[in-house]
Amino acid sequence: MSGVADGATTRRERLLEMLDYINSQQPGGPSLVEVQLHMSMTHGLTFKKTLEYVHEHQLAGVLFFEAGHIKIREKNFRRLIEIMAPERENRKII
Repeated sequence: MSGVADGATTRRERLLEMLDYINSQQPGGPSLVEVQLHMSMTHGLTFKKTLEYVHEHQLAGVLFFEAGHIKIREKNFRRLIEIMAPERENRKII
């Protein structure tokens, strides 16, 4: 194997990184712009692409907005991590 990640693996890692960042900012939660800036600086994503990621997780019931800040629905987040990243399952949700 060449060590080069395919598109799906790269996307998965970016999504997990975004969720880790949002989780680290709980209980208050980051603003959308803070998440977009973080993803831009760490992965080079555009604000539009990060907005799409946030929106996908909002539709899935993992993320929600409250008073302009992004929060995590703990139960859905745990279920998602069990499926997407079992090696991160024991991660503490703040």
